[in-house]
Amino acid sequence: MPAKNKHLTLQFALSMDGKPEEELPLMAYLFSGTGRLLSSVKVAQGNITLKGDWGNRKDLRLFIAPAPPEGEGESLPSLETMRQMQAYEPVWKAGTGTIQLMPIPDHLWPGWIRRCRVRGRVVVPTLVGGAVQELPLPCARVHICEVDPRFLLLKRIPNTHIFKLRDDLLKLLDRTWIPLPDPDPDPGPWRLQVDTLGWGHPAYLDPQPEPPAPMSLEVAAKVLESAIPHTARMKLLSTSSLAVRNALIEHLEAFWPVLCHWHWHWPWLWLRHRSWERRVVNADAQGHFDTSIFYSVFGDHPDLYFWVEYFVDGAWVPVYKPSLRCHTWWNFPSGTEVTLSVTDPRVNGNPQGPDVPDGSVLVERFGNVWLGEINGDGTIRGESSLCGLAVPYAFGGVICPHVEFSPDLDATHFRWSYQHPKADGTFGADEPWQVISAPLTRIYMEVVEVGGHEVWRRGSVPLGPESHGNQLAFQVPPLNPPEHPDQKAAWWDQCRNNEASAFFNTPLAFANPHLDAGCIRLRLELFKLQGGTLKRVSPVGGFQIPPPTYAGSGDMESCPATTAYLEDLHDSLCPTAAPVQVFALKLRLDNRPTKANIIPTTVTGCTAGCSGILTYTGDPVAVTASLAFQAEQKGGFAAYAFNVKLGHLSPVQESSKGVVGQPGGNGYALISGAYRKTVSADTLLDHQHTPGSPCVCTPSVASNLHCHLDANGVDCSLDSGAFSESLSVYAAITNGYERLSHLDSYDHAGFALVKG
Repeated sequence: MPAKNKHLTLQFALSMDGKPEEELPLMAYLFSGTGRLLSSVKVAQGNITLKGDWGNRKDLRLFIAPAPPEGEGESLPSLETMRQMQAYEPVWKAGTGTIQLMPIPDHLWPGWIRRCRVRGRVVVPTLVGGAVQELPLPCARVHICEVDPRFLLLKRIPNTHIFKLRDDLLKLLDRTWIPLPDPDPDPGPWRLQVDTLGWGHPAYLDPQPEPPAPMSLEVAAKVLESAIPHTARMKLLSTSSLAVRNALIEHLEAFWPVLCHWHWHWPWLWLRHRSWERRVVNADAQGHFDTSIFYSVFGDHPDLYFWVEYFVDGAWVPVYKPSLRCHTWWNFPSGTEVTLSVTDPRVNGNPQGPDVPDGSVLVERFGNVWLGEINGDGTIRGESSLCGLAVPYAFGGVICPHVEFSPDLDATHFRWSYQHPKADGTFGADEPWQVISAPLTRIYMEVVEVGGHEVWRRGSVPLGPESHGNQLAFQVPPLNPPEHPDQKAAWWDQCRNNEASAFFNTPLAFANPHLDAGCIRLRLELFKLQGGTLKRVSPVGGFQIPPPTYAGSGDMESCPATTAYLEDLHDSLCPTAAPVQVFALKLRLDNRPTKANIIPTTVTGCTAGCSGILTYTGDPVAVTASLAFQAEQKGGFAAYAFNVKLGHLSPVQESSKGVVGQPGGNGYALISGAYRKTVSADTLLDHQHTPGSPCVCTPSVASNLHCHLDANGVDCSLDSGAFSESLSVYAAITNGYERLSHLDSYDHAGFALVKG
């Protein structure tokens, strides 16, 4: 009788010639001499432990090979499999303790793995100059995670839910899609409309989930319908859960986009969805990252998910972590550039200035208002977004001129100043100039090494004002933040403080900004500090401006400033007898508030008074009501919207909108500072009336000649009704970044028409 094999535990220590960039997923297989698999186990950090009842055998063979991807190792491997996988078979001898195996040769293990290059950039979509720019997020920490293959999810969910998923897919395939109207409705919550100044330049910001935003349910359904043939649908009708499951796996690519819209399936799928971190990389100063991960030669491309951390208030916190279910790169194509768009308000990008010609100064914009949008009289070109009207704008509040200086500019200082016109409205050389002297700094972030630890901190570079003799001026901003030996990285922060070449507090330009307003002249001068004295200089490359039609979108190539912006000066600040060139333009300033006042409504022989009840007698067709309101802004920089509404009904009757100071809309006349219109009581009481679509007037009986029938034959006339009135006056005044809504005004009133 043959002796029974005793239980044996074999322990091995495994190493490699060379060093892979990360631990390889390996399996150890123990075979008998006849090719029967006795045991297998994963290699854990170079350690192998095999247990079994084969202690008396002398024909044991050990193989090391790449671990198969999860879910693909159901069939038993054989010696032929080991040959195909180019497995490593070490020479060893059983004994006590840990058996040290010879290293895996470096000509063998590189053939077990494939390299997947993962590269991309981390950006912050930011409104710059009225257009959204993707500014890099420096030194962000990017986590690259691998996700379970999708087919594993379908293998793990219960049979009952497999049938539920199948039923929903079949319903979707049978659905009839109704064409959408033109224009399309709301594009969905993932698109955020950005209004640049509050009156125009709409830019649309797509946070760009990775991979790009999921397709709509209708598009996904049509893709699914075209991808699944009739024979596959027959398989989905099977009563076998295995057949249905296999049919779903077979057409996984086609129906997967649909699951992003079916939230009721998520708990079943994603509770069983695992992910694990493969690599953590730091983005560079331009937000770029580039690394590689490795996967088994026998598996498919990795499925990757990305999330981002950033250093905020002394700690690393997630600033980009979208949902795993619809933001995974399935079968990630090696070398694909990934864009991770961070919209967390706690972080700012690294500003990217335009290329300025050598030796020149580029005057770009005021806030987000580009130079070409400013008219010759100093107003801003109107856009159709204040009540849908083209309204010219004025400047108000604190405005920030944005200027770019060439790195090789032959000047050390600059300053902005302003001048009021003379009594006749013209500007003269003898009128005084006021220097805009609000302090300026440049803010930067830096990463430094302190005691062997990485520390993030914020710093600033003061620019002035500096006093040299009897002149005030500001330093030309440095190209880069200050450097020191412990610094690992540094960059300018994206904020208004770093955009401004001056902080012009426009209300201070007038003795009483609530009463005074007007046009001022603004001037930019350059200086060179020589022996403690400031001397005015011209830029060698001249002053540059954006193209007249440029409004922030696309690449911008500057052009020389025209004579309308240039002025030659010659005084004691000029170093020679030759005149020096400065930059100048007009700006219209107005910080005066608007006014909204609804005048009480009157009817023939009666006024609303405090109670608002207007009693009339006779036929409402013959009774007239006078509607009136005041909408003002002393400079005419405002638009108004006046609405009258009957009860809680949605149609707005006898409304009006327009630009203050100009003739009113919808029949309202501007008389003695008020907008007025006279209408019949019958028109107001007609609750089916909308402008342009009156009811069908049909006499019904002799005693009720003003009765109206709508298109359905329903009487839509009333003898009495209560009305609400609302008036909104919106200031067309901006600081360049946003409309000054605190200058708006509103009024509400009401009245009731009662037949006596």
